[in-house]
Amino acid sequence: MIHQTQTPPTSRNVATVDPTKGSSYSSGSLKTNLKTIPTELGSTSTTSENQMDNEKEKNHRHVTQECLPTIDTSDVLTPFKIYVYDLPSDFNTDIRRTMTDNSRFSFCYNLDYCGTGEELYQLGNDGLTSESQPKSIISVRNTNQFSLETIIHYKMLNSPYRTLDPDAADVFYIPAYSGLNCLQFNKDSKEFVDKLFNYLKTNQSQYFLSGKPHVLTLSKIQREQGSLNCPILLNPNTHNITFVGIEKEAHPYWSSSDQVKGRSLIVAPYPSYVHFLPNISDTTLYEFDAELTFLNTSKFNFDTPDLPERNVLLFLAAGIRRSNHFRAQLLDQFPIQLSKHYDKYSEELQNKGEPMPEQIMLITSECSEEHRSTTVPWMMKSKYCLQPPGDSPTRKSFYDAILSGCIPILFTNQYHVVYPFDKYINYDDFSYTIDQTLLANKTVLEIVKEIPHEKTETRHKNLRRLAKWFQYSLSNADINDSDDAFTFVLHEIAKNHKLY
Repeated sequence: MIHQTQTPPTSRNVATVDPTKGSSYSSGSLKTNLKTIPTELGSTSTTSENQMDNEKEKNHRHVTQECLPTIDTSDVLTPFKIYVYDLPSDFNTDIRRTMTDNSRFSFCYNLDYCGTGEELYQLGNDGLTSESQPKSIISVRNTNQFSLETIIHYKMLNSPYRTLDPDAADVFYIPAYSGLNCLQFNKDSKEFVDKLFNYLKTNQSQYFLSGKPHVLTLSKIQREQGSLNCPILLNPNTHNITFVGIEKEAHPYWSSSDQVKGRSLIVAPYPSYVHFLPNISDTTLYEFDAELTFLNTSKFNFDTPDLPERNVLLFLAAGIRRSNHFRAQLLDQFPIQLSKHYDKYSEELQNKGEPMPEQIMLITSECSEEHRSTTVPWMMKSKYCLQPPGDSPTRKSFYDAILSGCIPILFTNQYHVVYPFDKYINYDDFSYTIDQTLLANKTVLEIVKEIPHEKTETRHKNLRRLAKWFQYSLSNADINDSDDAFTFVLHEIAKNHKLY
């Protein structure tokens, strides 16, 4: 069970609940003072404030394949500034190109378009809805679950919090793709890490050894990046670094080990297939910047199908591998296991005059083309999405479910699992947790059928309001950061290091 922390709503405090109404955080508006912009990452661009105003609406949805920033945000007034080290390309972009272009990896990884991969399709042009607001676009993309290093790197490069002047920085970001390097199964993983810190201490010693906060992202789960095959957490230079990663180790054996114990790690969502292409006029996606005080007063409403449109009660997207006894027990509860697209299976049933089954399991494989195109449509038609643990307690499917409007079902765990931003977001508001001991006498379907309909309606409503915080928006041509997971990552960095 995840408990929310009540925090008095003071300046730049994120609290979840308005004591008078019931969710929170606050931020100051960004103030821009744009000027002629030289960037070290590409061409020189001259853009006046008036030109930016005229071009902003036209360009804000244009996401380039290389995703390079074109605007110097050094003079944009933000609560703190981040300097992104300009590392040699073999620490990041060369890895991105190899993973995307080399046939050994490209069947599974596409790290273009800010790390989110190419667009597969859009969920219509209805996008995100608010009755009186313009609409944004929901983009479903070929995003790999281990792409966080690339995504956070490009979010940093395109953020108004970035400065090109290291002397003006409050925080330093190290854009090294150590996890992706490990996924290439190179034998030089230790050499990669040693070279990285030798470079920082030799070429950037004035800043790396300054004592100012440093941040680095991990694409893989925490314990895997403290192994001999992927050893960045074994390096003594990492003890004072704040990490951003998809999973914080929960098992006592690993969490007490030298490579994990005492490490500062901000848990961020696994990259999902679903991303927003914000419309800059859609104020519901810019509430943090507009000083939203309480999360439950947000006007945002994720325009996914309503409950009556969801004719599958219980859905599971999973591979058939029986990695542990509990997972195997759950798989056996799904008599219908298929790999077809929802539309195709629905049509087959209609032709036979048969109703849609109450529960469905979609057989998935992370790198298969079918998985990319079938998972989200099935979740869009399901009320509850089962999220059993696999090799570790967390999984990407949890975030795919949230961003499809499907209520996640979790299970009690003997260890405390940390979910993203759970100091501010109460997961009980939009998910349902099953005590594993109940499964000795009941199936998951029987338990779900006992949930009162009004509770399901409330969870679904809360899920739609909070969904934006679990995705990584694509808005690299927009000077203002829209509300997404990166918004909270920056907030966590600031709170951890008392930057406001």
